[in-house]
Amino acid sequence: MLTTKKIGIIHISNFSFSMIVANLLEEYLAEYCDLIVGLVSTMDPKIIIDEEVDTLIIGDIISNNLPNLDLLSWLKNFSFLSLKDHKQIKTIIMYCVGTPSKAYELEWQKFFQENFISVSIYSPVLYVEVIPSQYSLENHLINKIKQFSKCIVSYLYS
Repeated sequence: MLTTKKIGIIHISNFSFSMIVANLLEEYLAEYCDLIVGLVSTMDPKIIIDEEVDTLIIGDIISNNLPNLDLLSWLKNFSFLSLKDHKQIKTIIMYCVGTPSKAYELEWQKFFQENFISVSIYSPVLYVEVIPSQYSLENHLINKIKQFSKCIVSYLYS
């Protein structure tokens, strides 16, 4: 019998596509995993550690090709606390709202290499490109998120 995976989903804003994607991932993954979903500004990293989460899904919004500074700070704190408590997550999965760029990916790659030594980084990153004037995701983007969720489940339970 398979044990249920524990997934933490953190995102950077309560009023953005980052939150919408987090909510859709939560909806699609809830059948297969135990989930903790929260906002970087309000979720204590210790919760993820105490709940012994296997996988962390990180939601960012691409701005000037740089990762969000609040998110980086949260992850550094999380990394420090998890090393201190000798509780390391197994997998990190990323999703980003915005247009992908090589510079952005390289920044994240560098960050993970420096802060998460023995963690598997799931590839590919989910990029959700949206039109800022729209306030909802188009069907093809919702389907893309649903397919990404299925890939996550297959990956985690393989």
